[in-house]
Amino acid sequence: MGITVHGVESAIIKCEELPVELCAFSISSTGNRCVLEKDVMNDGTLQFQCQSSVVMVEKMVGWIESEDCINACGLERMDVGMATDSLHEAEFSTKFCSSECRSNCPNIVDLYVNLAGGEGRSLSSRFSSSQQFIYLSI
Repeated sequence: MGITVHGVESAIIKCEELPVELCAFSISSTGNRCVLEKDVMNDGTLQFQCQSSVVMVEKMVGWIESEDCINACGLERMDVGMATDSLHEAEFSTKFCSSECRSNCPNIVDLYVNLAGGEGRSLSSRFSSSQQFIYLSI
């Protein structure tokens, strides 16, 4: 479901050059995850910019996540930063655990599994009878 640039040598993805609407959940050609940052200007307006994060991906480089996966996994295209906070929300957990997300959106699954792992938590592949995602402390 992702839009990738495999086989297109001239398409180099640099986070800092991506439109903010494509930033979140993208991966640069060098393997850095892109992160959407938000600044509040002096006049109170918000300014968004796409930046390279220090989080690296080995297998999926040059990847711009599709709207299908963003929607299937319960995310928002303009999500700022990278965090596991949304794993505690029932609506996100239900969509994230859906077969549509888990089977078709490896970039998003990889991101959240690794973010949770970095916090010392494990994302279980098991579901309760109500299909709620199990977010376990190690």
